[in-house]
Amino acid sequence: MTESEWLLNTDPELLFRSGHFELSARQQYLFAVAVCRRIRGLLIDSNSLHSLDVIEAFADGATSPDDLRRARDTVVEDWDEFEYGTAFDDAQRHAVQAIIETATRDDPAWWALHWATQAVERRGTAGTVRPAFACILRDIVGNPFRPVAFSMEWRTTTAVLLAKQMYEDSDFSVMPILADALQDAGCENDNILNHLRSDEPHYRGCWVLDLVLGKS
Repeated sequence: MTESEWLLNTDPELLFRSGHFELSARQQYLFAVAVCRRIRGLLIDSNSLHSLDVIEAFADGATSPDDLRRARDTVVEDWDEFEYGTAFDDAQRHAVQAIIETATRDDPAWWALHWATQAVERRGTAGTVRPAFACILRDIVGNPFRPVAFSMEWRTTTAVLLAKQMYEDSDFSVMPILADALQDAGCENDNILNHLRSDEPHYRGCWVLDLVLGKS
């Protein structure tokens, strides 16, 4: 895969198979959660969204393995209805399965992507949603063809506070302001600045926020 193909390809599974990156355990969970939230319209049980919150917290060490197991076991309120009733259709069941796999597997990113893809294919929305999955991956991985050496001088108090606020609130509206703060600190890296100022959506685990916050 070339750099251009990495930046433009809309097939998230192809990006995964490219071999150009490796996700940390934390990034695996954050990618999986972001994928599941992208199809939240299929998650009709409120327990499912709570389970995603627990998994996301687990990624950052804020919940325990026992909490993770409970999030898996309580992902739906009524298992009999989920498995045998009429409240869920196949697309919704696949969406829930994506959360179950996220809380269960050692490689949650791939399995969440697999089941979420099955869900949107059942719903007939794969053509628009699968490219969004690819964008999530690029937001977390960045451009593996142009690795960035992040200078400690750029990690100013202002930059860290902005990044921490966005990370904790999952509100990324001030990304351009973070770009200005980094530029004021001497950062002229186009990959960083252009990413922060782009119109693409951002997610917890965004590679630039991770650089500013010193996360991996």
